[in-house]
Amino acid sequence: MLLIIIALVLGSATLIYDSMEKDSKYNYCFDLSNTKVVGGNVDDKNKFFSLLNRSKIGRFCQLRDPIELLRHVLARCGRWHRSDMIKRSQFYLNDPFLSVFIDYKKQPILKQIHIKEWSSVFVFKEYGKLLDENVGFIDTKDLNKPSIDLKMRNIMQSFGLKVDSKNCNDVLMANYFKGSAYLWLPLEMKVRLENGEIKILFLNIVESKRQGLCSLASEIGFIANIYDVCIFQDELEALRADVERYNEVIEYLRYFVSKIEEMLKYQEGLYISSDDILEYLRNNKRDSLMLKNILDDELIFIKKYCKDIVEDWKYYKEFIEICKMHGLE
Repeated sequence: MLLIIIALVLGSATLIYDSMEKDSKYNYCFDLSNTKVVGGNVDDKNKFFSLLNRSKIGRFCQLRDPIELLRHVLARCGRWHRSDMIKRSQFYLNDPFLSVFIDYKKQPILKQIHIKEWSSVFVFKEYGKLLDENVGFIDTKDLNKPSIDLKMRNIMQSFGLKVDSKNCNDVLMANYFKGSAYLWLPLEMKVRLENGEIKILFLNIVESKRQGLCSLASEIGFIANIYDVCIFQDELEALRADVERYNEVIEYLRYFVSKIEEMLKYQEGLYISSDDILEYLRNNKRDSLMLKNILDDELIFIKKYCKDIVEDWKYYKEFIEICKMHGLE
């Protein structure tokens, strides 16, 4: 069994490891990032932790630069539900874009920075009792590197776990939160043909790799890196048999995808960035002190067991310099 401690990370971590386990023939995960676990009774959790046989249960911990974590939290604030972005997830060929999506200029996007001790975000001081030199650590930014499959494989094998031979790079490197894809995917477009009805699916990159699905990205003319537009092979053949209908579908999809790309580009320019947070802290000594006190407590165990990862956190190091500027040493 592998105990996964996904704390100080948020983002797509839970989705990533869930997908890995579904694709594997081995069941090895117990995810402590689950909100019911994080928000549960402290005494019950401590009792559970004390009963763990650390010699038999591997512990794996994913970490993240805390300033980048704050950026992620603030970017998601007020954007929790599908209804924040879309009106419906099923639509028909030639339906107007705004009958599916809410006007992207009216969708909620937080613009005000605020610092507080989120109990479901800063949890390492609670999980510290689980950490020691036998824990496997990985930095979130490593998920963007092609070497991540090998790195994860080595961590799992070091715990004596059987590892599926399937390469998991497509799952591990997927960004489920870029473009707020977790809110508006999946979508399903229905197309009526003379002999029935077919479906065209808008899916995240991992789901789009399912067996039997064909990508329409090259025919539409866009690069599928957050999502893809797919159709089942037999339905694609049925669509192509009706040349006029096929051309109509591709032309409409070009229009629809262009509106999605326009929306994503517009919103990306509005999200709070890590640099925005640092600039805010440069001009706010009180919140800098608050965050410093939180992180001084939160990172005790992390600094002890994976100092090299902490030293590689670009934004956190800049925050330390800001604290020095404020005289908060």
